[in-house]
Parts: sequence; C-alpha cells; structure tokens
Amino acid sequence: MTPRVSRDDAGLLALCAAAFVLAAILVSPLILQNGDLYWHIAAGRWMIENRAVLRIDPFSFTFTGYPWHTQGWLAQLFLAFAFVAAGFGGVLALCALAAAAAAGTLVYCLSRYWRGLLLVGGILLALVSAVPAVSALPYLLALPFAVLFTAGVVAARAESRSPSFVLLLALLAWANLHTSFILGLALVVLLGIEAVIASPRLAVARNWLVFCGYALLTSLATPYGIEGLVHAIHSLRVPLLAPVHSLLPLLLALPALAVLLRRATLLRAGGVAVLFVLALYLPAVQLFFAIAVPLLVAEPLAQGRFQPRLALRPSLAFAALALAALSLRAVLPLALPDSPVTPAAAFAHVPSELIHSPVLNEASFGGFLIVNDVRPFIDSRPHYPISFRARAAGLGDAVVLAAVLSHYHIRWTLLAPSNPAVKALDGLGWKRLYSGPFAVLHVNEAP
Repeated sequence: MTPRVSRDDAGLLALCAAAFVLAAILVSPLILQNGDLYWHIAAGRWMIENRAVLRIDPFSFTFTGYPWHTQGWLAQLFLAFAFVAAGFGGVLALCALAAAAAAGTLVYCLSRYWRGLLLVGGILLALVSAVPAVSALPYLLALPFAVLFTAGVVAARAESRSPSFVLLLALLAWANLHTSFILGLALVVLLGIEAVIASPRLAVARNWLVFCGYALLTSLATPYGIEGLVHAIHSLRVPLLAPVHSLLPLLLALPALAVLLRRATLLRAGGVAVLFVLALYLPAVQLFFAIAVPLLVAEPLAQGRFQPRLALRPSLAFAALALAALSLRAVLPLALPDSPVTPAAAFAHVPSELIHSPVLNEASFGGFLIVNDVRPFIDSRPHYPISFRARAAGLGDAVVLAAVLSHYHIRWTLLAPSNPAVKALDGLGWKRLYSGPFAVLHVNEAP
C-alpha cells in the first residue's frame, strides 16, 4: 500500500468514526433521560430572556436568590437555543454533532501514531469506556475542545517542543462550557514536568512555564474569573461513600498502565491512575478519561510518525449526509416518555389552580418542573445545603413530613412511588390524584 493511500485511509477512518457516533446518538434519545438536562435548558433560556449570566437561583421556591454557580453557561445557552428552535430533537442533534466531532478528531489525532489493529483496538476501547458517561449535558458539548487541546499538548510533548498558543482558543471555549477544563490545566502541568525531567534545560522549563501561565490566565476568561477556577477544582471532589458510576474505564486503564509502566513513563502512569479513580465516580471525568488516555499512550506505542489526510470527496459526502441527518432529527417531533426523571403523566393531572402553588417534589423531578415553569421544593442542582437535602430525604416520618408541609405551605406533592413519604401522605389524609410506575400525585383538599 502506498503512503498516499495509507494517509487517505487514516482520514477515512476518522470520518467513519464520526459517522458511526453521529448515527448512534441520533437514534438514541436515551441520552436525554437525565434530569439535569431540564434545568440546564431552563438556565440557558433564563439567560437568553434576561441577557445576563446566572449567579443566583431563580428557580426553586425554597432557595430563591441563593448563590448558584453555573460554570457551563455557554453550553446552557447552546442547549436552550437548540431546545427553543427544535425541541428535544434539536438538543439530540446538537449533542450528536459534538460527540461526532470529538470522535472524528480523536481518531484523526491517534492515526498520527497508530495504524491497523492497534488503531482500531484503541478506538474501540475508548468508545466502550465512554458509553456510560454519554449524556446530553454540558460536558458532552465541551468534548471536541477537550480533544483538540489534549491532542495538541500531547503532540507538543511528543515532538519535544512547547505547545502552540493556538491551543488556548480551544481551552477558552472549554472553560466556558464545563468545569472539566481543570483537567486540561492539570495535563499541561504533568506533561510540562515530564518535559523538564526528560530535558532539564532552562529553555524547556521556561517555555512550558510560560504556556502554563497563559493557560491559567485563559481559564480565568469566564464570567466567573477566579471563582470559576475554584469551583472547577471543587467539582473534582468525590463525595464520601459515593457509588461507582461505571467500571468500564478499567478496560482502558489496565492496558494503558501496563504500557506506561513498561516504558518507564511513571509520571504519566500516575496521571492516568488518578484519572481512572476519578472516572469511576464522575461521568464528566469518565468521558475525558476515554479520550485522554489513548492520546497519552499514543506516543509510547507509536508505529512511527504519520500525517493522515482528509480527502475532499469523502469529507464533502460526510458533511452532506451529516447535515441531512441532523436536519431530519431536528424537524421530526421527539417527546420524552415517562421515566424516573420525566413524570409527564402525573404532571398532566395537576389541577390548574394548584400548579403554581408550593409543591413537595422528588429531587429527580425538579428539573422537569423547572423547565415547565414550576418552582420546585428541591432539584438535583448541587447548591442546596447538605442539611436541607438530608431533611428532604427523611420525610417518611409522618411528624417530620407534617412539619415540612405546614412550614412551606405545600399544596401538592409529586413523589416517586418508592418514597416513604407517599404512604405517610395517605395517612395524613391527602388525596391521591394519580398513581403510576414513576410518580404519585397528592393534593391537599383541606382549606
């Protein structure tokens, strides 16, 4: 096979990966079944209407005006524009476009180092490791920029030079889309230290230190400045006794660590190990782990340097098909079915005179209520105090429940059937208006 054909084949593989991911997400509305998506859309819609960045809670009736930091403000704007323009079909199309761009860019960058079975195997491991974390949330929209920045920094290290300042544009977008940009900053520090150890010269240290400084300044170019950086660091904290989100990153971590330890790249191996631990618990880190680890292992396993090429005709064909598929998905109606985060059937039974009165709701239903212009008692946003969350979770006791109902003047409740408060409400004489597999609706008929 001639080098030219190999270059075209590598570019074609990148297009095929992008097409596969695009098609897989366009036919998978399951990624929309996340309660956080609702309040992200509502936050973007609020910012569009008010022409301001959110800094306080405007949604709940229990903590209205309470400080609320939403680092992913730009992603929320994109989600809101897509939702307003084409409903959930538009949101799905937007997420499919972001995921396809990330997948295609990752394969293109990996093909600079790998070919054949090694390239295909690495891609498959990355895709499998990422699947449980793929959701229509801001970190998915940030993924293409995470790939660009990570691949650029890794390439600079592989070529024994400092990273290009053009990469700061990708970091700027990343920092305004999601808090996971902090992982990009950590990567620069790690590879900078590795570069200095490998070549302990003042010029090397100075070049990496200068880029690191500019990267830090770029990450502050958000509406939140230093507060955003601190918030991003805090977002990496794993709650005590937090459940493991997925063990699939293990499929990528084991071979990667085996390669890095064998090649004596201990610093890089340590970074992968830390990422792996965080990826077990945090979906956003799991998605970054799936794209960063193959790139970190690419150069130690390199089969030579290779420059892939995107041929014009396949690229134009992919662009045309992708545009057609995205447009079709956006115009076709898409309604989300009832689920543990979408209590649409129960909500339809709420009397119109009560719908804007105080409600006691399941936290997982809060986003759905917010996007339907109902102020919830609680939702999945992290700004609620731990003591309040504990109180909301312990309403199975009739005495505690009665006190909460009275204190907040609750007129109706929307809870999961498994919530002990449902039976307690029956005992307190509240009337069930709806009972389904995902939600139970009670109303207080007392004057």
